[in-house]
Amino acid sequence: ERLIARDGYTCDEAIQRIRAVLSSDEKAARADAVIDNSGSVQQTFAVVSDLLAAEMSAINHNSTAQTAAVPAGVHTPGGDTVHVAPPQSMDRPVYASVKRKNRKSGWRMPFWLKTALISAASFILISVTALLLMNAYLHSCSQRHIDEQNAIDRAYPLLYRELIERFADEYNLSPAFVSAVISNESSFKVRNESGVGARGLMQLMPDTAEWIAGKLRLEGYSFERMYDAETNIRFGCWYLNYLSKLYLGDPVAVTAAYHAGQGQVKVWLSDPSRSEDGYSIRIESLPEGPTKHYVGKVLRDYGIYKKKYFSDDLLSAVSADVLHHFTGCSF
Repeated sequence: ERLIARDGYTCDEAIQRIRAVLSSDEKAARADAVIDNSGSVQQTFAVVSDLLAAEMSAINHNSTAQTAAVPAGVHTPGGDTVHVAPPQSMDRPVYASVKRKNRKSGWRMPFWLKTALISAASFILISVTALLLMNAYLHSCSQRHIDEQNAIDRAYPLLYRELIERFADEYNLSPAFVSAVISNESSFKVRNESGVGARGLMQLMPDTAEWIAGKLRLEGYSFERMYDAETNIRFGCWYLNYLSKLYLGDPVAVTAAYHAGQGQVKVWLSDPSRSEDGYSIRIESLPEGPTKHYVGKVLRDYGIYKKKYFSDDLLSAVSADVLHHFTGCSF
């Protein structure tokens, strides 16, 4: 269940992955020593200490046997002992004991030249060291940038791009906004289903999906079709377009209604302390809770997807009807 929920495996794929792992009995059969760590940490340490002590004792025993001294001579494989005579002293030749006469150099290097050479060598050494350090720093910065970019790619993937762009264009939406909604709703997992029964990439509830199917006059509709990426994205984009027209393109109200429902947003818009004009609302005016957190994440991710994948979509928004609402938002 954990593999299916976390990695999107099918049941058969998860079982195959589990069966590919060696069992504990097979691992133990292949091991030279088995450490049982099912007890306390102290018990595990005690077992390890005993194994290390036994290993060190065996090593010391073998080392002592191999380096035993032979004072009387060298034992041959036949059992005889061959005595080795001590080396005889050797006198140094006469010419080796004669001191050579000191020779005076014909040319002595001037002090200024020696100083200049030392300074030049020091400068070259410092320059080379600085260059190596700079190259190492630049490589480290480059690698850090690559790691950060890879982390962003993992955190903000873009799947089903062709479908997103097609239906976003059909329903007058920003593809970056649609991508942000899908990322927060299902992390682009087409078979995802929530605890309350919402299904698919854009997590549509049964009643909402059936209502949208009627509006689209879709024949042969069943809720199982919400597992189909094309149908789910089409339904979700239609619904976002509907909410955009309902709330005059206000991004906070549209996103909040997609998460909490139109009824709840209607209550917030009718409260003068939360909405000044009755059709738009600011994030900070939303009550603390999951909807406020969701709206903040979607609008933040909208900016990231727009910058990362849709940079040519300069002034795109949830709805072109009220474009100035988006250009005033800070993502």
